[in-house]
Amino acid sequence: MGKKAYYSLVLDHRLLKYQSWLDRYAVTLSPGHAYRTERFLNTRQAAVLRLPFYLGCNNAWSITYHSWLTFVLLLWASVLWIVPNQRRSMLRCSPFLVFYSLFLLLSQYIYSMDLTEAELPQKVEGFNLKQIGFVKALYLPIRPILVKSLYTIMFWTTLRQFMQERFEQRSSSTLEDMVAPLQITVGAATRGLSVCLSSTPRYIMSLLARVLGFSMSSEPQPSPFMTKLGACLQAFFTKFWIWVVAIMLFGISFVGTRMTVLRIIYMALFLVFILTFQVSYQFWRKMMYAFWLTVILYSMSILVLIYTYQFDNFPEYWEVYLGVPKNIQQDLGLETYQTGDLFVRLLSPAFFLVITVIQLHYYHKDFLAISDIKSRSMSAGRASQGSNNYKSEGSAGPQGAEPDDPTDAPVNVLPSLRTLKHVTKAELVQLMAELKSRLSAVVELFWCFLELHLIKIMMLSVVLMCVYDVCALHLLLVVLVVAAMSFGRNVLMVVTHIVSVLISLLLLTNMIYQIDFFKHDEYNVNCTDTHLVPSPPEERPLNDADWVGLQKTSKSRTLPDLLKGYIGLIVLATILAVVDIRQMYRRHMDGACLMRPTVIFPQIQRVHTDDNIKSCLMFLFNYGFYKFGVEVSLVMTVILIGSRMDVYAVLYGLWLCILFALKRETIARVWGFFQLFIIIVIPIQYAMAVGLPPGLCIGEL
Repeated sequence: MGKKAYYSLVLDHRLLKYQSWLDRYAVTLSPGHAYRTERFLNTRQAAVLRLPFYLGCNNAWSITYHSWLTFVLLLWASVLWIVPNQRRSMLRCSPFLVFYSLFLLLSQYIYSMDLTEAELPQKVEGFNLKQIGFVKALYLPIRPILVKSLYTIMFWTTLRQFMQERFEQRSSSTLEDMVAPLQITVGAATRGLSVCLSSTPRYIMSLLARVLGFSMSSEPQPSPFMTKLGACLQAFFTKFWIWVVAIMLFGISFVGTRMTVLRIIYMALFLVFILTFQVSYQFWRKMMYAFWLTVILYSMSILVLIYTYQFDNFPEYWEVYLGVPKNIQQDLGLETYQTGDLFVRLLSPAFFLVITVIQLHYYHKDFLAISDIKSRSMSAGRASQGSNNYKSEGSAGPQGAEPDDPTDAPVNVLPSLRTLKHVTKAELVQLMAELKSRLSAVVELFWCFLELHLIKIMMLSVVLMCVYDVCALHLLLVVLVVAAMSFGRNVLMVVTHIVSVLISLLLLTNMIYQIDFFKHDEYNVNCTDTHLVPSPPEERPLNDADWVGLQKTSKSRTLPDLLKGYIGLIVLATILAVVDIRQMYRRHMDGACLMRPTVIFPQIQRVHTDDNIKSCLMFLFNYGFYKFGVEVSLVMTVILIGSRMDVYAVLYGLWLCILFALKRETIARVWGFFQLFIIIVIPIQYAMAVGLPPGLCIGEL
């Protein structure tokens, strides 16, 4: 009997058996049921392999046991990180990975035996075999064997998944060859049940695989709750995992007690990511893939550099062959660590590499889809239009039908706490919907408030930071902010971007200054030999770097304390960009006017102020400073005069007398000159507070 005839007989026998099972239990296979059965049969038990878990095992093994043999695993995982379809590549490499891990496990078992140095030496002709990976376990030899066995089991699972998928693929191709010339229809005429298998070829493959016994593995269909939970988690991580990576990118630049160039580059990458998001949202979306790829390549380079630097004689190689002195190597971030410290040092970039790869391969495309404002607004508009048409058709009753009794309409009254226990389920649903609606309205008002006034808070924060830390570098920020406050929002946004760029440069400059290559004492100034100015009364010597705004960290003042002002302003500018993008996205989705609102409550006008106290307060939120801004400014001028009591107070007093005597129409014409006076005076006062460079030995102004 030929092979084809044998398979035909098996097929006929299994189909007859399956037909009797259909007739016995009266199973109806609709197209929807067929689709669900197909999904049920194609569910894989090892779906977790799609995550980069096993690649993380490669990194973990290489980090746990430092040697040239495990360095191969690190390079292997690093190459697979950047492959587009890393799961398929990993499965194809799994046979070699299993054999390699078995070799490492067997070598560890041999070197765990109780053998003498002559029988099993650690050095051969002066070469240390520990560098290769052949290390004798003098204490608890079972521990490295057990750990490596666990790693090997993980790789063995990968090989099993690879073999299972190959078997299923071959089975599927065999079934395709068998079913191709057939047109099969299975029916139960007595019950009117029929399933046309020829119309669902994918269903045929799954069904025949079950009938012929090619694949016996199956997994229970997930419950609707778990499916919904998975969808919610997927949507949540798609939106916010990118910020987890950004925060980790920021945090990894502060890990360690010594400032290095490697950490500074991490901070530079973070600032590029944030500044691009603030300045141009569309360009930020376009450059994101290249940015993540750059971060991954840089993290892999750091892992390789730090890993190889721990081998014997590598610091000498850097100094002799590359011409890099050891102090410069330490400034770059290349140091030799003990075994325990090495694991911690390598774990940070390795963990960051994992979460970045997850963002690139699993959430990047979905994030680009949900962050496209134009396409999302078009799809939302079509969906809302369709729902409105459906509602209008469904609500249209027959002609001449009388309207419903108004008493039947639901009363929009929230129950009290006493009657809450007697509320029915329908009333409870209505109550929750009402609470949700009110909470959404409050949240929207908060977003609108941030959109209108957060930029002013940003400018005020810049001035406060400059006043808190007076230095020459902050003079430019004071000039920009004071001049921009007299213009409209468009100018304020441009100045905000300029200030963000300058603050980022100042932050990087301060981090670079923390490198040991720069000595703070070299900028000390000694003016005791000059007759122009007496010795300064301060105990701390004068320093040109302090005057510029560059300071070194100490035990009492750490790096986060030194940079907290810059970090706070960058966070505030980022929140400002998030608010603007969110509001623009919301207006696109709602189909509203894209113009930015000028007040919080646009429906409240002057005629509504006499209705009730609520309307009056809402009107004051809209136009309170417009109505009483002059009076508030004059009161603040009086407070300024009383707090200063100097020449500038006299000048402000003259302006107060002039403005107090004029009418509001005349004040409107003179107000521009008052603003110009403030714009000129504030930078002059700040410049006098900064003073001249101490190196000139001229003295204070």
